[in-house]
Amino acid sequence: MKLLVLDGNSLVNRAYFGIKLLTTKDGRYTNAIFGFQNILLNLLSAHHPDAVAIAWDEKAPTFRHTAYDGYKATRHGMPQELAEQMPVLKQLLTDLGFVQVSKPGWEADDILGTLATANEAAGGTTLLATGDRDSLQLVDDATTVLLATNRETLPMDPAAIQEKYGVAPPQLIEVKSLMGDASDNIPGVPGIGEKTALALVQKFGSLQGVYEHLDDKTIKPKQREKLEANKDLAELSHMLGTIRKDAPIETAPEHYCRTAGDPAAAAQLLAELEMHKLTARWGLDESPAAVAASAETLPEVQPDLLPLAPEGRYDLAQNKNGSWYAVQGDSVYLLDNDRLPSLLDAAGVQLRVFDAKPLYHIALEHGGVGAAIVFDGKLAAYLLNPSASDYQAGQLAAEYAAAPAFACAAAPDAGALSALLDVLSTKLDEQGGHDLLATMELPLARVLADMERIGFAIDADGIRALGDSLRMLVTLVSLTAGQNLDGFKEQVKAALRAGLTPIEIREALYHCAPYAGLPRAESAVRLADQVFRASGVDLPLPDAATVTEETRFKDGLAAQKAIFGDSIDEMHKNCAPGQKDIMVDYLSSYCFGDFYTRRHLDLKTRELLTFSIIATLGGCEPQLKAHTQGCANMGLTKQNLVDAIACLVPLIGFPRSLNALGCVNAVLAD
Repeated sequence: MKLLVLDGNSLVNRAYFGIKLLTTKDGRYTNAIFGFQNILLNLLSAHHPDAVAIAWDEKAPTFRHTAYDGYKATRHGMPQELAEQMPVLKQLLTDLGFVQVSKPGWEADDILGTLATANEAAGGTTLLATGDRDSLQLVDDATTVLLATNRETLPMDPAAIQEKYGVAPPQLIEVKSLMGDASDNIPGVPGIGEKTALALVQKFGSLQGVYEHLDDKTIKPKQREKLEANKDLAELSHMLGTIRKDAPIETAPEHYCRTAGDPAAAAQLLAELEMHKLTARWGLDESPAAVAASAETLPEVQPDLLPLAPEGRYDLAQNKNGSWYAVQGDSVYLLDNDRLPSLLDAAGVQLRVFDAKPLYHIALEHGGVGAAIVFDGKLAAYLLNPSASDYQAGQLAAEYAAAPAFACAAAPDAGALSALLDVLSTKLDEQGGHDLLATMELPLARVLADMERIGFAIDADGIRALGDSLRMLVTLVSLTAGQNLDGFKEQVKAALRAGLTPIEIREALYHCAPYAGLPRAESAVRLADQVFRASGVDLPLPDAATVTEETRFKDGLAAQKAIFGDSIDEMHKNCAPGQKDIMVDYLSSYCFGDFYTRRHLDLKTRELLTFSIIATLGGCEPQLKAHTQGCANMGLTKQNLVDAIACLVPLIGFPRSLNALGCVNAVLAD
């Protein structure tokens, strides 16, 4: 049997410190849970074990602590952000059917040693997954350590250890007893380092062999003195560093075969943790809403025909097979290609939908505009949590605890749809986001649908990718440049929820000053500061300037040339008489020196913001063409600029948007 044993604490620490802190929308930390799952999934995919054991340390002191008070005494305690994740991770692993093992008074290393020894005795092979090199002493012909490093996972067999250290795996214990281990606070022999320890063990075989040959001429006098004076410490270190192989745990390898677990509970927990893609990776493809419906004895609803004269409110969503359905109360209606277009513009009907853009596309194709659509749950979910990786109705129903009212085989998520839209609408109200949805997000969805319909290559995923960072900044600078500040504060709130920092937002607004003028930038900054104060942000923010009066021209010119190259020299050379102050000194010092050189936004981002500001202003086509090329020089693609324009359309209208597209097409080839 091939047994995979994970050193849980080692790997979860590696996951926690290797990934930036992640949280759910309600503030639960998730980075260690996310990272550990990825490690486990990758191990399963690469090695296909027959059984998996996940070993954990216990909080209780071990026999090593009893023998030596200083054992691991220098280690810091577990960060609170990680401690909060541990019980959730362990529950998830249980729900996924994995067997976890720990024993008070024993370390996870001892569990690894015990299981590897037992499995070898049973004729099996063992893989030990850990980031701790202590486990290398366990390696033999039947046991391989999968050593997780910062860059890769290294399979360590006896040959690899011999090549790297020049000793056999068990001899690593002897080496540690001499050199000690600072991470575990194992003392070793003071003054004996790794190089000396390895040389001694290579020559004499073991700690005992070293002490039996202290009079050997190859041992230097000072080394001999240190060894003689610290024999007790060396022997203590040998005991502390030796992994035990007799932990009182279940050792039968078949005990660690993965069980069925509780797939519904695992899917529910992953939904709550907003890890939707991992749900699919674990093979938990069934909708959490459908799982909940099947687990409860809910009434089964059969779909009906939509009334000939529909009226009132309906909730619309799409099945995984692409078909659309509507819910009204406890009735479900399957919508064919004839009834759906007319419903989207029906008088006396209000539609709450999940994903408005394809519906707008259908309406526009049939001569309508989707006038009945008043709310989009998918866009609401995005505004509530812009950093989420996916937005699916069934997954969101579980995430927001929207319980299904009925079951419907023809539309598995229908029973929870109305409850989901209710809770999303309520939460959006609480955050003041309804105006943003109505005035910006829904119009943008309609514009994107229309642009796609008439043949513009709009990459909706690309626009959404901009959404976590650039899309928000593009929108903010366009609102600032156009002095369209009615919904500005809500947009700032959305930008904060998307993960932008206050100083990044502030820098984007400052960047408007040389193009749209100081008064417009100042008005926007004032409103943004009101949002910051209400959100508990300490003001004033740190100064982001990098130039002085003496360096602003030089540094600004360097930024110009980084974007536009040597053409700047030609521009300066050909500057008309009497215009040098504006075209050379003022432009390089003020526009580029005072703004482009500021911290927190890189040149690529600032150049895209400049493009967006100039597009918003309109009537600046020569400058827009120049900055189109500047964007390209900074690594932005033509599609990136088209996606940015698509974001601007609801804010600046089609004439300026089409002019901007014309500039992009004139400068950049397909």
